[in-house]
Formats: sequence, structure tokens, C-alpha cells
Amino acid sequence: MAGCMPYVLSATLLGHSKDVRCVAWSEEGSVLISGSRDFTARQWNYSPPNHYNPGLCYAGHGNFVSSLCVIPTSRAFPHPVVATGCTDSTIRLFTLDAAQPFDQLTGHSANVSALKPGPHGMLVSGSWDTTVKQWVKRTCVGTLTGHEAAVWDVAVVPEVGHTLSASADKTIKAWSAGKCVQTYSGHTDCVRGLAVLSSAEFASCANDATVRVWAVASGDCLAVLYGHTNYIYSIAVFPSGQLVTSSEDRTVKVWDKASPEEPLQSLALPCQSVWTVTALPNGDLAVGGSDATIRIFSRDPARAASEEQVKFFEEEVASASVPSKSTIGDLKIDELPGPEALLAPGRREGQTMMVREGKDTAFCYQWSSAKQQWDKVGQVLGGSGGTQVTSGKQLHHGKEYDYVFSVELTEGHPPLKLPYNVTEDPWHAARNFLLANDLDPLFLDQVANFIIQNTAGVQLGTSGGNPDPFTGSSGPTPSGRPSVPTKEAPRSSIIGNFDPFTGNAGNDSVSNGDVAPTTYFPLKECVVLFKSNYAKDVEKILEFNLRTNHPVDADTAQRLVTGSYSPENADLVLKSVLTWEADLVFPFLDISVGFVAHQEFASALMKQLDPLLQRIAHFQSSAGKPTQTMSIRLLANLSGTQTTREELLKNSKLSSIIESYSKLRIPLVSVALATLVMNICVDSHLRNTEISLLEWDLPFSELLSSDNPDEETCFRTLVAVGTVVSNCEIMKDAVKSTELVAICQQMLQKTTSIKVKECGNAVMNALK
Repeated sequence: MAGCMPYVLSATLLGHSKDVRCVAWSEEGSVLISGSRDFTARQWNYSPPNHYNPGLCYAGHGNFVSSLCVIPTSRAFPHPVVATGCTDSTIRLFTLDAAQPFDQLTGHSANVSALKPGPHGMLVSGSWDTTVKQWVKRTCVGTLTGHEAAVWDVAVVPEVGHTLSASADKTIKAWSAGKCVQTYSGHTDCVRGLAVLSSAEFASCANDATVRVWAVASGDCLAVLYGHTNYIYSIAVFPSGQLVTSSEDRTVKVWDKASPEEPLQSLALPCQSVWTVTALPNGDLAVGGSDATIRIFSRDPARAASEEQVKFFEEEVASASVPSKSTIGDLKIDELPGPEALLAPGRREGQTMMVREGKDTAFCYQWSSAKQQWDKVGQVLGGSGGTQVTSGKQLHHGKEYDYVFSVELTEGHPPLKLPYNVTEDPWHAARNFLLANDLDPLFLDQVANFIIQNTAGVQLGTSGGNPDPFTGSSGPTPSGRPSVPTKEAPRSSIIGNFDPFTGNAGNDSVSNGDVAPTTYFPLKECVVLFKSNYAKDVEKILEFNLRTNHPVDADTAQRLVTGSYSPENADLVLKSVLTWEADLVFPFLDISVGFVAHQEFASALMKQLDPLLQRIAHFQSSAGKPTQTMSIRLLANLSGTQTTREELLKNSKLSSIIESYSKLRIPLVSVALATLVMNICVDSHLRNTEISLLEWDLPFSELLSSDNPDEETCFRTLVAVGTVVSNCEIMKDAVKSTELVAICQQMLQKTTSIKVKECGNAVMNALK
């Protein structure tokens, strides 16, 4: 890199457990802040020359931290404020010296994907809900609407009073006084990042693998920078005016807009997705990626990492696997140049070349102008490119998904689009699909099994593959059978060593022959599997307000749309759960399903446990399927929550509720009921106590004895039985003395599900 030293590794920061999605710098206090998919943001306190000491861990996030910024000291805030944006649609505000938020800002109805500070303590936010919001003194003072798809980034040009927004609709907009004053068009795919260069110019990056420089006033594109080969996720500007970008092509590139032909430097990283980069005031850069690591790079030799650290980093990069621009099957390896090609110098910084090493192996090398050598980047395995087609990522309503299926539920009607990421719970995705399209909930099993069948073999994890830009999930192509690296799923959603919804191999049909033994149980911890759809719940509440004898204030109800928890919201929900009519109460029950994660609400609910259980018992004969379903889901989540489980399970009304509801044989109710029973059995196993089979024989039998066995109901019930008999001869003998064994055998003859057959055979073996 002519004219200045190249960037080299300065420090490696470890502490997050999942993808680092955003980083920001606080000049006040010299603190780096990072946000992650592990539901936390973290402080890293800088001390010269290159030490970043772990500081506070900011807690309280309800989901992934997808954006953050630092609001400098102002009249609005006497101290610096860390603002974090979360996929639960909430913005949380922290000080530098407290781990808990001092305030929450609600108003967005989807993931808060972008946050930037403005003048005088203003905060600007962008969201998947397609809006931009401006906040002053913790109050929303303006909502900017006009984008047709998700907003991915925002920026502020204070000298001219403009707010900029970048969107999945492929445009950038400039806003002034609440109105759109300019639209910038030129990118051919989702615009992902913005960086303000001056009052007259800004730069953008996009999924089309380009960087563009724009004139603020005229809207003209002044330059296009080429060099990345895949999605560019993040862009930042140094005080010198140079730019830095991070990409799905596993590189960070440094640019000078005056030399758009090629980057000044290209740094390869040992993670597939380089999600975020920020330029630090001292000229260093901080990078966060899908390997849960933050890396600092510097041009100053005094801040360089030790030789040992640099060597380890280079070995990490060299040992990483690199996706090729086509599948490895399309690469004619015998036609690639051999190692002798590395003797010739590269033509430009960051140039890549695939080299044959041995008979069947290809490696990717990258040219470093600074070192005048080819650096090994990693083995070529086949994978992603720089377009929607080659990267395997699909767009739906401006967001990226691993799959977008066309689902035809009704003959003669056009197919509906079903988006899905492999890190999602198939049943939750199916439920959201039905709600979004106002379809009958009875389709839930059909849609969920469709997802399971068409994603069979895909397993989850934290890195590798083609991670989804929001969830970090792998991104196989939607056509044909996907093939991605096998990775471990989050423990909170695992039964034994298997996903509780998809098991080991989805829902493929199998013969009735022998099934390989697998350990599905004992399950070692209770699970909370059901989530709320707050926006749909509020729609129903406002609709039912005209029919109930206990209407709620419409403005008050609107506060619930984002699922934001507050004591006022909790009081409203709890009161309505206990007073609204049987066929109308289900939206409040669904909100409670999510709210039990908050200890304050859970404690208040447990104080009303007797009247709540009395109502739920009455609903079995007096309410419709939605209320019955939400009632049992609420009990299932209460049984999975440590602070409420003991009191719930010792209540005498619970067993009679389970018995009466098991007779309904409604699929949605049965799945929730099987989850509740599973948690009860896990609790019994962990406490080394026996349950009374006189109470549970009938529910177990009812859940397993359908003429058309429901896969998830049977699977979770079998896990429950397997768990309660594990290492307990008394329970084994008790089960063998009932008709449950015969019922299990009959069910195994009917089912075509691999995971149910495996789990059922494992139960039979455990009872021998």
C-alpha cells in the first residue's frame, strides 16, 4: 500500500459467544462497545498501546443486538449514552457505568437495524418496519416513511440538516424537516451501509458488492468502487477520508475514493461473514464477525500484536475454508494453475487466485502489495458469490432468508410466499406465516411439516456456510437438497442432542424396519418453546374491544404491539387475562406467553394462579381452539421457567387440566400439552422423584393414540416418557404395568417420522 504502512493485527477480543454484529467507539472513556447475537453488548476499555480490557456486559436484551451507537454528552444527556437496537424492536439506553438500561424506547414494530447519533443528543433509528425514527430526549419526534422495504442503515449530515437512510428497496433517501428531499438510485441490490464523508458527499455499500460515492445535494453518483466479490455489510470512514468496508467474502478492504479501481489493502479474516467494521480515532479499525470475535488492526508498529499472535491469526486465516464462485463440482481442478503460479507477482492489492495443490484440492491465495507476496486464504470448498442467485440467499419483503418457499394451500388460488431461516423454530415460522396471511390455524401442522421436509438435513450453528445477515444462519440455495456444514444448535432449543422440532432428519418417510439407536433422553433441562405474536395480538384486541364488556384503551393497547415490557403493560395484560370473555381472551393469553420471561410479570401471575387455572379448566368446555391453545402454551412456558415451575407443578388443579385437555385431540393443543408434560417429567427426573402414573397414564395414552399420529405431539410425549423412566426402576415398572407400552407400539406402526420411530424405539429399549 503506497504512501503508508499496511494494517496488521493489533488485538483480538474474546468474550461474546455468538456473531458480533455491531461495534462503536466512545471517545469519552476510550471504550469500544460491541453488540452480538448472544443477546448482549459489551464494553472493552482501551489502554495503550493495544490493550482492550473487558468491562461491563450490558444485559436485558430480549433478542439479538443488531445495532448500537454512542450518543455523546449533550444538554439532553449529561453523560455519554450507549444505545442498542434489538430484534425485539426495542431500543435500550445505557450509561457507561451501569449494566442495566435506564430507559427503553418503543415505537418500531420490527428489528431495529440501525442507530446513529445526531446533533444535540438526537438519536436516529432505522428498522425492518421500513421506517426511520428521530428521538429527542427519549421521545420520538418524527417518523419518516417512504421506503418500500426494510431500512438497513441510517446516517446524519448535520451541516445541511439531512438524515440519510439505506433500504432493501435498493435506494437511499435524504430527509429534511420530515420530508424526503432526495432519492439516490444506482445500487442493484439491498443497500446495507452508509458513511458520511463531508457535508457534500457520502458513501454507501450494498449487496451488489459495490461501494458508491454520492453528492448529497444533486444525488449524482460520483464514483463506484469495485473489489469485493460478495455482499458488503458495513462501511466506515477514517478521519483521513479513506473508507473501510467488510463483506461476506471474508475480507475487510481499505479504499481511497480517488482510486476506485482497486482497494488500497485487503485483509482476509478467518470467519465467513465479516459483519461490521468501524474506524477508530487513532486510525485503527475494529472488526466483528461470525466467529464471535472482535479484531483490531493498526498501521502503527507500536500497536502491532506480538509475532506469536500474528502467526496464530495467519494460521487461522490459512486453515479456513473459502467458498468458491461456483460449486466445487463445477471447478475443473486439474485445469487450475499449480503452485508455480505463486512465483509471479499479483497485478493489484487483494487479487485472488485459486491454485491446485495435489490431485483433488484447491486453495485460494490473495495478493498483498505491502508484503509483495501471495497469502494463503484457505481451501476452496464451493459456496457463495456476489448475487442473490450465487449466494443462496433469498429476499422477501426486503429481508434475507435461507429459503423462500411457494406454498399452495388452496386449489385455484395463487401460491403464498413462506420465508424461513434454518435457525428458526419451524412451528413458529409456520405460525407467523398463517397469521400474516390470515389463514386457519389448523394448517399449522401441514405448513410446519412442509418446512421440515424441505429443509431435511440442514443443521444449525454459529458460523460457516452462508450466514443470514440478521440471524447468522446458514444460507443454502432454495433449489434442490441443501448442503451446509453441520453445526450445533442453541442449547435452549435442544431436546437431548436433537432439535425438538426437526429431530435428526426431519419428517422423511421410512420403512418399519430397524432404526438406529439414538439418545433423545433424558432431557436435562426444561424448555420454553412458545413465543408471542404481539402485533397480531394487538390487532385482535382492538377488534374485540367492540365485543367485550371490558374494553381497554386503544392507545394503551398499542403500547403492546412491540412486546415491550413495562409494569403498566403487565397490569393491563394480567387484568384482561382474568376478565375478558372466554372466546375473546386469547390475544392476552398469547402476550402472557411471552411476558412470563419477565420475572416481575411471572411473579404477579403466580399470585393469581388459582383463578387462572380455574379459568383455564373452564375454557376446556366453554372456549374455542385459539383460547384453548394459548392457555396450554402459557402453562407450558410457565413449566419451563425456573421461577414459576415449582409452584405450578404442586398445584392440585394442574393434573385435572392436563387430563381433560388431552381428550380434545386438537393438534395445536396437543403439541403444547406434550411440551407441558415433557417439562413435568424433566422436573421429576432432575429432582429424582417419581410421578403418579395414575395421574399421567391417561394423558400419555391420549397424546399417543391418535389414528393419525401428530409427529411433534408424539415426539415430545416420547421424550417425556423416556426421561421419566431413565435411571428409575420404579417408573420403568410403573409404565410397564399400564397399557402405555402397547399404545407406543401401535403408534410406531402408524408413524412415518424418522425421529418418532428412533425415539419410540429408544423408549422401548429403555423399558426392557
